[in-house]
Amino acid sequence: MKKICMIVPSFTAKGGIAAVVNGYRGSELEKKYAIHYIETYCDGTKPAKLFKAVTAYLCFIKELIVFKPDIIHIHSSFGASFYRKLPFIWMGSVLKIPIVNHIHGSELKRFFWDAHPFVKALKKKAYQSCDMVIALTEEWKTLFIEAFGIQTVKAINNYGRVCSLITKEHRPDTVLFMGFLSKLKGCMDIPEIVYQVKKEIPRVQFILAGKGSCEEVRQIEQMLKDYGIQENVQFPGWITGSEKESALQSAVLFLLPSYTEGMPMSILEAMGHGLPIVSSNVGGIPELVEQGRNGYMCDPGDTKAFADAIVTLLKDAQLRNTMGKESIRIIEESYSLEHHIDALASVYESSC
Repeated sequence: MKKICMIVPSFTAKGGIAAVVNGYRGSELEKKYAIHYIETYCDGTKPAKLFKAVTAYLCFIKELIVFKPDIIHIHSSFGASFYRKLPFIWMGSVLKIPIVNHIHGSELKRFFWDAHPFVKALKKKAYQSCDMVIALTEEWKTLFIEAFGIQTVKAINNYGRVCSLITKEHRPDTVLFMGFLSKLKGCMDIPEIVYQVKKEIPRVQFILAGKGSCEEVRQIEQMLKDYGIQENVQFPGWITGSEKESALQSAVLFLLPSYTEGMPMSILEAMGHGLPIVSSNVGGIPELVEQGRNGYMCDPGDTKAFADAIVTLLKDAQLRNTMGKESIRIIEESYSLEHHIDALASVYESSC
């Protein structure tokens, strides 16, 4: 049995990477391979994050000596995540252990193309030191090949899980958003979207489930007050477990107006719960949402188009039901955990 040392964020951390790796625990992947996880990041204060990272490096050294992994599988993003993962790449390269770098980031322009030449060279060298880079979509695969000058790139989609019990006990006219409350996620456009939807459907409720910086959250709340629509929006904070399940069961559609994305787990989770999707047409989203089949896509920032799509769905229960069934069908046919694990296994088998 091959031994995999997997570099991950804390299993309790917020965000899509944690959602992806949580699905590996207890799955067929752990039955096929001996997997040891090393958590490198946690939510919380800067000292707590630093302590987590330093502890991870020490644990990694121990794993190299005692566990002797056949493959190092790194889950990374851009920004600070990249720099946290550099020591793992360097140590693995020195010891000639095959490295699989699973990139979940989506801000390639700011991370690479706009970077200082020295920083760009550092990043290219790091990715070129990896034996395999995993991209979330075919589009991102092409972009990584162009940016980093690498050929060993494989596209492996994120996955969704079909909810075994969909109650259909929705709260009327409830729209759900899940994710970081930030400008890049399109959250600064949401007050305008809510305002336009409310003109047609006064009782509409938007649930913005997530967290953001104090400044950005205050800005969103102020915009809602300026429009006089604060009563139409709820902020439950970051939700997990039964609270997330309840929100997904209660909503009638899912909204994600992002400006940049990889392959959002939030959309995959919503599709697995039989929800139609209203989203922007960026990153890997067009691979998940087929216009008019299981939802609608709009250009980022086109608040009128988002509002019109939401109103259309809120006014037509039959259309919502049909699109929701299509969401489930798409997950079952193309984005199951089983498909994802089979793709990972093919990478492991070819990497050493």
